[in-house]
Amino acid sequence: MSKFRYFLLLLFVSTVVNYIILWYQESYDLLAWINSTFFTGAFILGPGLLIFVANSGALGTITFFVQKGILILIRHPKRHEMNFYIYQAMRNIVPPYSYLFMFIIGGSNIAVMFILLGIYYVQ
Repeated sequence: MSKFRYFLLLLFVSTVVNYIILWYQESYDLLAWINSTFFTGAFILGPGLLIFVANSGALGTITFFVQKGILILIRHPKRHEMNFYIYQAMRNIVPPYSYLFMFIIGGSNIAVMFILLGIYYVQ
């Protein structure tokens, strides 16, 4: 999938989620827009953060040793074949634009929420 199509897909999902939350609240006032933009921003930003952490390999060591410990406990034949360096080399790397677009769209939703929140408290 191209970068532009991925960006448009995330933008479409963000808009659809925003309007689903507005429909669920049965209200279209300013406070409902604040709630829906915050939820949409968190809905897009959260998985982006998880993909970023998983892609950086920060939790790879913990995941490897937990998996190795479980294989040792259940006496699986593959328990001796596993090597940490091979495990690190075999993991899937997600292209950086996927989580960067999530950060951009989720962050813009959160920014719009703070702008609307400022307008709400000024009124």
